[in-house]
Amino acid sequence: MHFEWEALEYEPRAKSPSWSAAIVIGAGVIILIAALMKNFLLAVLVLLAAFALILHGHKSPEQLLIIVNRHGVRVRHLLYPFNTLRSFWVHDDLEEKKMTLRSEKAFMPYLHLPLPDDLDHEALRLFLLEHLEEDRPEPTIIDALVEYL
Repeated sequence: MHFEWEALEYEPRAKSPSWSAAIVIGAGVIILIAALMKNFLLAVLVLLAAFALILHGHKSPEQLLIIVNRHGVRVRHLLYPFNTLRSFWVHDDLEEKKMTLRSEKAFMPYLHLPLPDDLDHEALRLFLLEHLEEDRPEPTIIDALVEYL
């Protein structure tokens, strides 16, 4: 048995001009403080981060091919074998349906994948239960920040 679907990398949201202005103002304040403290490396890093954030914020999401089968979970060309994953949770109670996989990686512990409405979420859940533990993740500050950005 396997599941396969295509989904957008994330749900696109229009960014208002005030969103970009807030990033520029926030970065400007931090750069000014860094310059007053003669920490020019921090100033350059904040400038680059603000530029990257604005570019990423206006980028269109890519189309993802997601496959779940006995080998693991494949997203585009990356395979996440079940033995490298700790747990999963199918969020079918949210407005935007998604599946969260918890990885053993310290740097990127959670992988959030969008689920289409026409996919049998219960069948996917039962299939994943054969390979992984089911564990509802608690929302973190980072999740809220990523959602806002």
